[in-house]
Amino acid sequence: GFQVWDLTVTLVTPELCKPDAIIHHSVSGVLALIGLSAGTSGFLLYYGAFFFGFSEVSSVPLAAVDIFRMNKRLASAMPSVNEACRVSFAALFLGIRCAYWPFVTFDFWRQTLASGAPFSLLSVWWAANIGLTLLQYYWGMLIVKGIIKMVTGKKDSEGDAGSSGDGPLLEAGSTLQ
Repeated sequence: GFQVWDLTVTLVTPELCKPDAIIHHSVSGVLALIGLSAGTSGFLLYYGAFFFGFSEVSSVPLAAVDIFRMNKRLASAMPSVNEACRVSFAALFLGIRCAYWPFVTFDFWRQTLASGAPFSLLSVWWAANIGLTLLQYYWGMLIVKGIIKMVTGKKDSEGDAGSSGDGPLLEAGSTLQ
């Protein structure tokens, strides 16, 4: 349900409608559907708790980051809250999706490679895991670049993806879902 909602919001909100977000929500929604409907007891639900649940914790401060980014008056009125949301988002995203994610992914691969599940079913999950893992690291790279810019005090250079003058963490976060 969450991925359907997030995909819908992404599609109808021009500031959020980016190819990486659309792909992320679409693939995640399809995997959730497959996971819930494959077999009599579902498929890979153990990993669903992490990939569809815990990893989404960073989306909570990200929603606030996006609200502040789209409402300059609110951001000006609450700069400390805005900054706290940006920092919380970056810390949660990097901690969960970039640092902890590979440990869960390693176990996912170890278990699925040894399973007797149909190859067609596994291949969908394997391809999605590779793609979504690369996407997490792409987004993580954007966040780290934003942190470096913030720490060094460098202004955004021309041609940077997502440059809106709102600050590096906010810009990196605004493309993520």
